[in-house]
Amino acid sequence: MFNILEKPWGLFGAAIVALIIIYIIQLDRKMYWLSLAVLLCSVLLYLSLTATWLDFSAAVTMLLRIILTLAVAAFAILLAVNIVQLNERLAYLWLVPVFLCALAFGLDALVGTDKEKITAVIDKSIRAVEKEDAAAFEKTIAEDYRDSFHNDKQELISHFKRELYEPVIANNRKTHQQTDIKGNEAIATVVIWTSFEPDGWVFEMGKAFLKTDLKLYLRKYNNKWLISGAEILALDGYEADWTAIRQY
Repeated sequence: MFNILEKPWGLFGAAIVALIIIYIIQLDRKMYWLSLAVLLCSVLLYLSLTATWLDFSAAVTMLLRIILTLAVAAFAILLAVNIVQLNERLAYLWLVPVFLCALAFGLDALVGTDKEKITAVIDKSIRAVEKEDAAAFEKTIAEDYRDSFHNDKQELISHFKRELYEPVIANNRKTHQQTDIKGNEAIATVVIWTSFEPDGWVFEMGKAFLKTDLKLYLRKYNNKWLISGAEILALDGYEADWTAIRQY
């Protein structure tokens, strides 16, 4: 069954189709381009708020969001002013694609789906490892965490602090994620490319990059998804597990 909260692009596609149909009826290029500008700026704003692959600094990201928000507001105001000036009943049809676009991205932003929440907690965990931030990493881990190498959450956090006691990782980049959700439990297969700091101990041992294949187990606790287990599947394309991590 189609779920607009899972795929807001369906409604956005409907907005584009509506815009084309209205243009055919009205043949008003000025109104067409104003409406299209609102839609495209809205898409860019939505992506700046939700896309995890954007790797800008916090300041650049915030500046981009402010510019796009002002652009959406400016084009929407110009569109509204022109609709009023036209003083025609059919002129209000130009608001239909804007309404559909707002409905698509507005619902998606207000109601986070399980898949989005899972992706968010995984991305937060990856960033915490990149920043060697044990406190932030701990917030993504369930209290009953367990894997084949760590008996509990505390052992995992201790391992984290022991290995990442100084700047080691320059960048973590997630290149793949496949998520299977069943009720309040989920399994995510993730591929992460890691580049190491040139002055860190890993780089000095001759390792500049590492590709890690992980299987993450997640569980929902009071409507909040957390990582309840993790297993290493492969390192640099070779089958591996937690015990092999030191060899890389």
